[in-house]
Amino acid sequence: MSQTELNQTTHTGPTGPRTEEGKTTSSQNALKSGLYAKEDFVLPDERDEYSRHYLFLMEELSPEGFLEQVFADEIFSANWRLRRCRLVEATLATRSLEDENFDDDRLDRKQRSIDRARAAAHTVLRRSVAELRRLQTERRIRLELGETASSGLTDTAKVIRTVELATADEPETQAEPDPPRKRITLADLENLMALADQKLCADIRNENPSSFCTPNMSASSQSAASPKPGRESVLQALRNARNQAA
Repeated sequence: MSQTELNQTTHTGPTGPRTEEGKTTSSQNALKSGLYAKEDFVLPDERDEYSRHYLFLMEELSPEGFLEQVFADEIFSANWRLRRCRLVEATLATRSLEDENFDDDRLDRKQRSIDRARAAAHTVLRRSVAELRRLQTERRIRLELGETASSGLTDTAKVIRTVELATADEPETQAEPDPPRKRITLADLENLMALADQKLCADIRNENPSSFCTPNMSASSQSAASPKPGRESVLQALRNARNQAA
C-alpha cells in the first residue's frame, strides 16, 4: 500500500480545502461575518450608514493633523467592529432558535469568536481614545500659551511643571513665635510704684538741687518758674519704669 493510500485510510479528521476554489473560499471565511477583516467590513446596503457615522464621529472628535486623524480613524473602526459584533450575535441567536440542527458546540464556538473580536475592539478603542485625548490636550495647552511654532511631540505640560519647579523660590523660614508675656502680679506693681517714686524724686532733685543755691523768690513766681510734677509726669515715669522692668 502506498503512502497516499495509507494516509487516506488512517486519517479520519478534516484535512482542509484541497482545490484552489476551496482554498479561496476558506480564505474568505473571515469576511462572512466581518469580525476579523483587515479593513472595515461594509455590506452594500450599509455604505450610506457607514459614511454618515464616519462624518458624525469626525465632527465630534475634531481631529487636526495627521496623528490625530490616525487615532480618530482607529476609534471609528473599533466602533464599527463593535457594531458588527452586535449584529452577528443577534443573527447567531436567531439562527440557533430557528435551526434545530444548530448544536450547542457550534453556538459556543461562534460566541467565543464574537467575544474575542469584541474584546480586541474595546482594547483598540480605549487606547486610541487615550492617545487622541493626550494629543488634543497638548494642542490646547499650546494654544492657550500662544505658541505658534511646532514643538513636535514635546509634552508641554511636563515642561511647564519642570520650569516651575526649577525657578520656584526657596520656602521662607517661619519666624519664631514671641515668648509668652509674664503676668504682672501685685508685687510687680509695688516695685514699679517704688521705681516711679525714685525716678520722681531724682527728677525733683535735679531741678532743685539745694535750697541754699536757689535765690529767694515769691511763692507765686517760684511756682511759675518750677511747676510741680503733675499726673502726666507721674504716669510717664511709671511707664518708663515698667519698660525698664520688662
